[in-house]
Amino acid sequence: MIPLAILVGVVVGRWWAIPLAAIAWTVVLSLQGGCNAGCLATGFGLAAANTTVAVLARYVLEAWVRRT
Repeated sequence: MIPLAILVGVVVGRWWAIPLAAIAWTVVLSLQGGCNAGCLATGFGLAAANTTVAVLARYVLEAWVRRT
């Protein structure tokens, strides 16, 4: 899922994609079962962090392309 969260962040490149990716990953974890509340919270945080990094990378890349 980590590569998928990064891909969503790079492709979409908008801030609203961050909570959507985090919620989607939490739903996937909860549907698989065997994950307690701490696991879900960690998954939510990691998905949000990965998508945030990808969105920031997209913004930096767009700014660099505009300058050149």
